[in-house]
Amino acid sequence: MISAVVLPSFLAFVLAEPERRSAGLVTAPFGSATLWASQLVCALPLGLCLGGRIARVQVPALVWLAFATVLSFSAVLIAPELAAMLSGFQLGPVIRDVCRSSIALGLVAPWLAGAYRSCSVVVVNARPLTLCASVVVAVVPPAAYADQLTLTKIAEATGHLETGRLIRAHGPLELLVDLGTRRSVVGGAPADVLRRTRREVRRLRTIVASSKGARLDRAFQLVQLDRLEEAQEALSPIVEGDVDTTLLLSAIARDRGNWALAEREYRRALDQIGRFPGDAERATTAYDGLAESMQRLGHWGEAASLFAEAVAAVPERRAYFLVQLGRLESERGRPASALARFEEAIRLDPALRSRVAPLVRQVRSRSPACLLPFPTVVSHSQVRGTLP
Repeated sequence: MISAVVLPSFLAFVLAEPERRSAGLVTAPFGSATLWASQLVCALPLGLCLGGRIARVQVPALVWLAFATVLSFSAVLIAPELAAMLSGFQLGPVIRDVCRSSIALGLVAPWLAGAYRSCSVVVVNARPLTLCASVVVAVVPPAAYADQLTLTKIAEATGHLETGRLIRAHGPLELLVDLGTRRSVVGGAPADVLRRTRREVRRLRTIVASSKGARLDRAFQLVQLDRLEEAQEALSPIVEGDVDTTLLLSAIARDRGNWALAEREYRRALDQIGRFPGDAERATTAYDGLAESMQRLGHWGEAASLFAEAVAAVPERRAYFLVQLGRLESERGRPASALARFEEAIRLDPALRSRVAPLVRQVRSRSPACLLPFPTVVSHSQVRGTLP
């Protein structure tokens, strides 16, 4: 039974493209390693029912196990063609969920048939209720997990793209393409955004290779390509005091996971911005980066205070920071406070309603906030409308 999960998971990861493996993904269209493993595990109950039936064929256990191994290899090898076909027909997330569950069932059943034969177990027909329950287990939990992954990866991809981290956006975008979501990322379909991002990466690599552009521009291009050490070297000769240089150094420390250095640099950037008030874009970048640094260092209360300070300090982005504060309150386990922040943000900027509705749904599905009344600016029907 363990082999029924381990071997298909291992093969899907090892035979995936290096770029997908580095992002924690397996061969398309199976999505992430955790999602594919969950599909295989959830297919086991139904696989036991089906494996018991096909084990009645008078074939030695070793033949079944050999067949299961060949089938696992074959499924992984033809998976990219299947992914292209699913994308070509523009099939949505529900069809893809059923497709992944069906493939997972087809892979685990021969392993379980071999296990039945090797143990000489007397197979009893599963009752209809057992079969129905097994089908539900095979499809519903992985589909729910895929839906939560979609929300998480949309936020992750949006964050990377808005901060110019194109290489880092590839992994979340590829996973969203595998999941077949129809939700947009920075105003476009994930597949379209992924194609545009790849074109931009090729362009940037050409520019960097030809050594064109000023030093600061070149450093930013290197950050976009995830070549952080080279970017830091390019910035080192620039005179201190330039806010763009400080923000870029902060972003490099953030991407390298040096959160103490990132905190120091973002604070320095805020001090520099404070000398020239009115620069909302750079202030937003600095507050976002500093708040994330404080979260990573375990200072959640200070991160919340920073967002509250930003609401007053950057009036042009007040609604945006209220949404950020609501996200943070949700992660801190304060659903009532999170919903209040979301409601206030939409009152200030009604255009945020479509963006906030999925966040409200996420808060309610993960906490006792389902018992709270719906905000007046985000109706029950709007929240339901965020479902795929």
